[in-house]
Amino acid sequence: MKENPIFYLAYPMYVINFSQPTQFTGSNKPK
Repeated sequence: MKENPIFYLAYPMYVINFSQPTQFTGSNKPK
């Protein structure tokens, strides 16, 4: 995954979507 534009675009969104409570899993709060 060296210099992969898809990786750099998908990874941040995965982290943001995982760290923040989503609409589907509002009860699943990391903090």
